[in-house]
Amino acid sequence: MRASSAYPQVSNRQYVKFVAIVVCVCFLFAFFADRPTLNNEGEPALPGTDINLRGGQDGALPAAASGGSAKLSDLIAVGLGLTELASQEIKDVKAAGAEELRVKGLTKEGVEEPVTVADTNSNSVFVNGYRHFFPGVQMLSEETEPEKADTKLYNPALPAGLRLESNPSLDLSEVLVIVDPLDATKEFGEDLLEYVTTMVCVVYQGEPIAGIINQVFEEDKPPVVGVIPLQPGDQGVLFNRAKQDPVGDAAHTVTISRSHTGEGGNVVEKYLEGHQTLLAGGAGYKSLLVLDGKAEAYVHVTAIKSWDVCAAEAVMKASGGGFSDIEGKQLAYPMEYDSTHSQALFKNGIIATASKEQQDFFVTKLDGNLS
Repeated sequence: MRASSAYPQVSNRQYVKFVAIVVCVCFLFAFFADRPTLNNEGEPALPGTDINLRGGQDGALPAAASGGSAKLSDLIAVGLGLTELASQEIKDVKAAGAEELRVKGLTKEGVEEPVTVADTNSNSVFVNGYRHFFPGVQMLSEETEPEKADTKLYNPALPAGLRLESNPSLDLSEVLVIVDPLDATKEFGEDLLEYVTTMVCVVYQGEPIAGIINQVFEEDKPPVVGVIPLQPGDQGVLFNRAKQDPVGDAAHTVTISRSHTGEGGNVVEKYLEGHQTLLAGGAGYKSLLVLDGKAEAYVHVTAIKSWDVCAAEAVMKASGGGFSDIEGKQLAYPMEYDSTHSQALFKNGIIATASKEQQDFFVTKLDGNLS
C-alpha cells in the first residue's frame, strides 16, 4: 500500500532520534525543577512546603530546622513571609467588618486592653508558622496559643537588596521569637488604621538582633527590617527605610501614647522644656515616627510589654539610634516565662531616640524624676 502524502512514513532512525530528544528534555526538566531556590547570598532558600499551620505539611522539613540551629537569614526570611500572610489576615477581617472586639483585661492604670479576631488570626499565622519551619523554637506573643489557621508559604528567602553583614547559624535553644500580631488594636477598632503594625523580633541569648515592623494598611510602605551589628566591625542593617533627621518642630517633638499616656504629657511639659507632644497609637508606629524624623524621641512612662518594644528596639539600634528604659538601663528578654508573662513586663517605661547622644540627653532629663 502506498503511503498517504498526509501521513508520511517515519524511518527507524528518525523515531530513535525523536525518542532520545524527548528523554533529554524530560531529564533536564527534572534536574532543574529539583534544584533549590537560592537566596540573595547564593545560599539555598528554605525548601517550599505546603504548610498547614495546624501542624501538618506536605513535603520535607526545611534543612534549617533539622539540626537544632538556623541561619539568621532564614529566621528573617520566614518572618517576612509570615508578615505578609498575617497582614492579609488583618486586612481581610477589617474588610469583612468581622473584628468582634472584646476586652481581655486592664492595665495597672485601668486602661482597657482589647483583642479582635484579627489579632488571633494574625497570631496563628506567626506562631504556628515559625514552629513549622523551626520546630522547638521558643515563641512569645501578646496573644494566647493559636487554635488553627491554614496557609501556604513557599520558598521564604531574603528579598533582593537585603544583605546581612554577618549570617551566623544560631542555636535554636538560645533563640526566642517575640511577635506582636497586631499592635494598636484599640486604634484598629476605631479605624485609625495608619497606626496598625505587626512586629517580629528575633532574640538571641537575651538580646534582640533583628526586628521587622510592618505598617499593615500603608500599601506603599514595605516592612521595615533592622539587624543589629553582631560582630566587631559590622554595620547595622536597615532595609526598606532610610533614617531621617528631625528638622523644624519635629526636632523638639516627643511622641507619646494616645491610649496609655499615663503621666507622659505632664512629664514632657515638666522635664523637657521647649518640647511638644505628639499623641500616636502603637509602639511600632511611634518608633517609626522617630526613625522617619517626625519626632525627636518616643517616651513611654508607664509599664510596657516586651512584644510592644522588642522589634522597635532592634530597628532603632540597627539605625544607630538609642533604646532603653527611663533609667538608661538595657531591656532584658529572658528565655523562660511564667503563665502570666510577668517577665515580659518592663516597669520603667522606655525611651527611643535616633542617636546615642539624644538617648543620653533624654535619660539625663528623666532618670530619677519619675516615680
